[in-house]
Amino acid sequence: MNLLTCDQALDRIRAPGTRPVWLVAAEAVEGVCAAATWRERHALVGDWIAEAAEAAGIGANMMRRWMAARRFLSEWESSHPESGTLALAEQGKISPAAAEILKRMAEVAPADIVPAIDCFAGSGMTIRDLRQTYASALGKAAKTIDSVVVANPPYASAAGAGRRAVNKLGSELVRQRTTGASKLLFSLANDHLGDLSGNTDRTALFYGRYKFRFVAPDAVAVCRQDYGIAHLDGYAFKALDKVPVRESYGRLLAETQFAATFFRRYWLLIHGPRAVAQEIADDVHRLEMGAVGVAVADPQAKPLLDVVLRPVAPPFPDRQNEAKEEVLGQGI
Repeated sequence: MNLLTCDQALDRIRAPGTRPVWLVAAEAVEGVCAAATWRERHALVGDWIAEAAEAAGIGANMMRRWMAARRFLSEWESSHPESGTLALAEQGKISPAAAEILKRMAEVAPADIVPAIDCFAGSGMTIRDLRQTYASALGKAAKTIDSVVVANPPYASAAGAGRRAVNKLGSELVRQRTTGASKLLFSLANDHLGDLSGNTDRTALFYGRYKFRFVAPDAVAVCRQDYGIAHLDGYAFKALDKVPVRESYGRLLAETQFAATFFRRYWLLIHGPRAVAQEIADDVHRLEMGAVGVAVADPQAKPLLDVVLRPVAPPFPDRQNEAKEEVLGQGI
């Protein structure tokens, strides 16, 4: 088996031939990463990605986006062989930007991808059309999440096995609603990353990738600086139809206040009525949680994601270096 070296990969990137340069570059970089031949000249895989990005005339974060786009198309084609997504990309019909939108659609409305890909195959869809399709899918997903309720809710009079069965069903529906809301909120956060975390050229949002010793954000925005981290923003996703009861609400606020000390900004994204988000934002402000921001995805309102409260101060006490060290230890 011939392993792809860094020099061979760079040669391919600099001379892609008739193939789309982004596909050639992503494929070459991933080939070196898979073979681990980057270790022959770099201490960190991020250094190799930066070198390859420079050869392609782009930034390291853009290279990562190209790699993620190609990886999605490859994975989608593996599970849907008839789609021919990689072939369409080779023909220049699916760009990295289009692949990113399709990836987000897969998270909230995978059924909508098939007709979109069919349109690409017929050269009948533009990026603008795809964005509109994605926006429509987000709106439908938001309404669908709200409709995941128990048709006949459990009553106190239910007993024995009947109560256990109903409670199990209720727990499963709550889990489905929470999972669906998290996926929707992650997609919305990605769409509004420039507004929420800034500097999208150097910032990427990761869902569930990083684990921390003391806190558990749902997502983390990593802003790179050279080969290190400029800052981290934490994101927590909550599906709330109403403000939690006192003990649960106190726990939510306490966890938020503590988690915020590890990040430059800590965003609380809520799927539910705006009035709920507003009440929580008022309490965050009252408690002087200056590093915390609140945004809401209200299916009944537009825009779908609306910032209710913005972070206004750095974290206190400041534990950002703790989080940075943990992220660096897991790799960027």
